[in-house]
Amino acid sequence: MEAKDWILLIIPIIFNGVIVLIIQIIFENKKLKREVKFPYYQNLSKLLKEVNATFIQENIDVQSKRRDVNETIIFLENSIVEIIKYYDSNQLYLSKIRPEYQLLLHSWDSFINAAKMVSNPLTEIDKMELGVKVQDIKNNLDKLILSLDNLMLKI
Repeated sequence: MEAKDWILLIIPIIFNGVIVLIIQIIFENKKLKREVKFPYYQNLSKLLKEVNATFIQENIDVQSKRRDVNETIIFLENSIVEIIKYYDSNQLYLSKIRPEYQLLLHSWDSFINAAKMVSNPLTEIDKMELGVKVQDIKNNLDKLILSLDNLMLKI
């Protein structure tokens, strides 16, 4: 065989080997990302869905059982604090959902500020204003859950 024949034989083998190596590296990186980040996403998703269920149940309790609104605010605040703790502890892995997380915190702060300004007993206007703020929190919580679930599906 001549040099030309060896070159025609070796070049495709080397080129195919490089392509296979690149594809293998891409898939290994994706697998590694999934193995490292997915548990954090999954745990936060579980926590967010529990908080969502808490919001729904507390809303039902306040309306049907005439539960004290101040007790409910404390209970919801504890739930939001759990989300904050988890996010802050693992923000390196959860940075892709930061905008939705910031929206949730902003709506929570807005609710707390509004709750501090109203006086007891609550007037109908106060109830409506606080209800709108709570609904804003719930909507932002839903957006965060959706964003996180979409992120988990992409990995």
